[in-house]
Amino acid sequence: FQLIESEMSSLESNACAGGAKILGANCHGKGRVRMVKVHRNGAEHSLQEITAQVLVSGPACVDAAYEQGDNSGVLPTDTVKNTVYALGRKHDFASIEEFALILAHHFLERHSETMTSCEITIKEEEWLKMRVPDRSGRICDHKHSFQRGANPRYCSVSAHANSYTLRSGFREQQILKTTQSGFEGFARDELTTLGEARDRLVGTKLSAEWTYTSTTGGNFAQMSKDIRATLLSAFAGPADVGVYSPSVQATMHDMAAAVLSKFQNVARIDLDMPNVHNLPVDLSRFGLTNNNDVLMPVDEPHGMIRASFEQPRSRL
Repeated sequence: FQLIESEMSSLESNACAGGAKILGANCHGKGRVRMVKVHRNGAEHSLQEITAQVLVSGPACVDAAYEQGDNSGVLPTDTVKNTVYALGRKHDFASIEEFALILAHHFLERHSETMTSCEITIKEEEWLKMRVPDRSGRICDHKHSFQRGANPRYCSVSAHANSYTLRSGFREQQILKTTQSGFEGFARDELTTLGEARDRLVGTKLSAEWTYTSTTGGNFAQMSKDIRATLLSAFAGPADVGVYSPSVQATMHDMAAAVLSKFQNVARIDLDMPNVHNLPVDLSRFGLTNNNDVLMPVDEPHGMIRASFEQPRSRL
């Protein structure tokens, strides 16, 4: 009876004008806020192009907007957009991670009465200095001219009260190797038609996201480059001899282990490596052989392989 009374009391306290409370988790904010930030150090310039998404949520005063039409606790999403630009002007930041943390701190501190948590996601396009001859003919980085790169990345900050979680990553970098990959000894049933392969092409669109142990004390832009390079190196193996892959799963494990071993400030890494197939074309009807030289890319259907990896826990 005490439990029933407690539940009834909870329902009564959560009642709204239309009856029992039906509102669950909610948030609001602004998406696809695009900004180009130019950093000027004399004649030497640097450039960042970002797209930000800011989502905030708060206590019962925000719930009132849904349940009672009371907007007094709701910060307009247009204000959220303006905040991105204003803080982009006020602050110099070396990485998108730093800027995401600046935004998160601002919203939770400036609007502490109406906001208890926020989620900041920032995507950064890659811009590279043009390498052209200077007046003496020496090839070097241009001081203020850039070209678009091919390696965008992103970060996210999840903030609640005084707790901040920082993640970084990239999506769908297409990679492939033409040998030293196989898939044998797999489970079979009456519907299995796949043949075993000792040597095949393996291709994927690599997506990776890692969670840092701390939000301070790191050059996050450089670490993101180094983590990407570590993943690709483990996938490919040494440049002169490569490394054999018995499965995408085994290769994923090696890639994650390389990152977790080298970067102790990475607590966890999530990898997504769909098996994007390149199928040998049957040339026998033309009287030709095909030793995995001529293939047809097939986007769908494709295998889906995802896994999470964490730093080993101390046995002490």
